[in-house]
Amino acid sequence: MTFTLYGVTDFEVQYWTGSTWTDVPGGNVTGNNHAWRQFTFASITTAKIRVLINNSLATYSRVTEIEAYTAGATPTPTPTPGGTNVALAANGGVASASSTYSNNFPVRAVNDGDRFLNWGNGGGWADGTANVWPDWVEIDFNASYPINEIDFFTLQDDYQNPSPPTLNMTFTLYGVTDFEVQYWTGSTWTDVPGGNVTGNNHAWRQFTFASITTAKIRVLINNSLATYSRVTEIEAYTAGANPRQP
Repeated sequence: MTFTLYGVTDFEVQYWTGSTWTDVPGGNVTGNNHAWRQFTFASITTAKIRVLINNSLATYSRVTEIEAYTAGATPTPTPTPGGTNVALAANGGVASASSTYSNNFPVRAVNDGDRFLNWGNGGGWADGTANVWPDWVEIDFNASYPINEIDFFTLQDDYQNPSPPTLNMTFTLYGVTDFEVQYWTGSTWTDVPGGNVTGNNHAWRQFTFASITTAKIRVLINNSLATYSRVTEIEAYTAGANPRQP
């Protein structure tokens, strides 16, 4: 999401060392036009943070939210009422797939709530047809729901030392490059708006759209790097939810 009217353009995201304010890595920003900027970095221990704003549009500095997460945590802001991940197994979602490589890569891993851990040990799905596409992963809900967001996660490069995925995290080795995010109309599979993706290199792709009522979704994978399709998580949120933060 970009802005042209009121946002903060130049700023420094800082932490207190105990004696002085210091920018977090990558925290000195100029020419910003994004409504949300996210900064991830090696662990820093501090008692306080601040944002030093050096310039903004339209006369005043305007801030809607600042968040800071503990090292190792997967931040999960409280959703707005009705904002439930109906794809999650704990909420009744049931996953299936076109094929599976082995028991170490089960399809149930794509809706277990784990976005990035334990690849090769039950933490993600890989298909069983080398260099053959399309592949698909489907999640059936326990009822029909109005949804307005789907989040798709594929394998990050450093999977042996994974980090919480961000919307800016890219891959070069193992990820899904071409895919379609789809919903069941009652008679056929249809892409969600903006859901036909080619040339992807992001470990996390998020799709938001006007509310669609459906009983199931799937990701149709048309190409991937390194022989197999690899998926770590698929999420679907009921209409009214805020987009899931990383």
